[in-house]
Amino acid sequence: MHKKIIQKIVISFILIAFVAVPFLAQAKPYYNPPYRKDVGLNAHWALGGFGKDQQYNDKLFESKTRWAREHFYTEVFMVDNPDAWFERYDTIMQNYQDQDVKIVGMLAYGINSNEYFVPDMDQWLSFVDTVVNRYKDKVEVWEVWNEPDSADFLDPNSAENYAPLLSATYDKIKSVDSTAKVMNGGLAQPNVDFAQALFANARDKFDIFNVHYYYAEKYVQDGNLNRLEEDAKRLKNYVHSQKPGMPIWVTEFGASTGSWGVSEEVQKTYLEEASRLLLQGGYANRLFVYNIRNFDYNTNYENNFGLLDVNMSPRPAWDWYLSIPRGPYDKERMTLSEENASAAELKTDLEKYFGAGLIPISAENWATVVQSYTYGGYSVQAIVQAIRFGGKTVHPQYSAKFWSQTQDYKDFINKDWTGGLIVYAYGEPRIKVTDEGKKAEELLLALKTHHDYSKLRITVDDWGDLVKAYVYGGYPVSAIARAVVTDWKTVSRTEKYETYKNSVVFKEGMESQL
Repeated sequence: MHKKIIQKIVISFILIAFVAVPFLAQAKPYYNPPYRKDVGLNAHWALGGFGKDQQYNDKLFESKTRWAREHFYTEVFMVDNPDAWFERYDTIMQNYQDQDVKIVGMLAYGINSNEYFVPDMDQWLSFVDTVVNRYKDKVEVWEVWNEPDSADFLDPNSAENYAPLLSATYDKIKSVDSTAKVMNGGLAQPNVDFAQALFANARDKFDIFNVHYYYAEKYVQDGNLNRLEEDAKRLKNYVHSQKPGMPIWVTEFGASTGSWGVSEEVQKTYLEEASRLLLQGGYANRLFVYNIRNFDYNTNYENNFGLLDVNMSPRPAWDWYLSIPRGPYDKERMTLSEENASAAELKTDLEKYFGAGLIPISAENWATVVQSYTYGGYSVQAIVQAIRFGGKTVHPQYSAKFWSQTQDYKDFINKDWTGGLIVYAYGEPRIKVTDEGKKAEELLLALKTHHDYSKLRITVDDWGDLVKAYVYGGYPVSAIARAVVTDWKTVSRTEKYETYKNSVVFKEGMESQL
């Protein structure tokens, strides 16, 4: 067997053995959304918050909201005297900026009330020019129209009709602010046919692909989110086949509790589960819950999507929204380069304990350990002891500031590893992982030297138990060589060699010829 293969098997054992440690078993992927910046709100404060401005301000502050969607309604800026409306939007945009809330500005609809067809382009582009110039320092992303694939919002509702509007608006926005991001109007549903036509007619006229997901009723009917996942996956696959890595945002995502809708508790559960599915599954990069509050006291379906009631009082789903952390350990995430630098620093320090290339953490869990160091405030010593003693000195959610006050932390932070009070295998404590690795190499070399290794039928799944038997159980190479081919007659996973060698089963197995 080549040396690289030997090393691979040895290292595989080391990693597999440590995955079972409670600290790592509880670990979550490094990027484990939703985080606060991943889930924004459809606030529509400027148009819908009259008489409730202080309440809007308070709720955004309470929730630490980081993104909001606002409708820049064409009609109100095209009246004879729009100054009052500009003053209104100026105030609201400044309030957002004061709270460090980033804005998606939706530009829609026609010049006059209830006009849902492509407007006169000269008037429309004049409106776009005015609004973007005025608010370019307060709006991060511009959304061109809303649900252009729906007959309720665009007539005719075809991509061929919508594409010229999107293209001209994109060019106008970029001419005013070249740094601005532009997205298409959110599709009313994951309409792949419309997306195909949109890419065919305006593929370079949007920076972010935008879609809406309303699947709460299907969630209730099916008892699962399978249809949401299937449709989201199909759309993502198509978008990324056209532009790999293009961000996909969901600017409307919600559940009505009105007539024909769902209960308040289901609304909360659905939003929690569906947001996790869309973000962790990579089907969306950002979501905007629709809507911050109910619009009326009646039970009309459209008026009852709120996380808050019409008076801005919390409903159950608001508790879910408040519970979304800012990031790992409820800290704002660093830049990727800063995170990588922190990970490199931790790796260097851990290798001082375990040896170069021998840190006993699986690749899938490494990122979570970095999290505890980078955001949780845990020391290298605490992380080392957590690896050694089953996670006693690190918690995947509570920061070091709080966890260090627990008895587990105090008992194990300075415990001598070589004292070995933790039983690992065959009633023995685990030895240093570097020493264990050397013993594993020693065993593999002996098996290869004294036997035809290919006939021993040893797999990676068997290897961990065989190394334990050799290192901790005291089993000789001759017994280990026969273990798999005799269905483990020559090695017990629980009894040490000194006891087990006297059994009839062992003696029978040792008579087998290799």
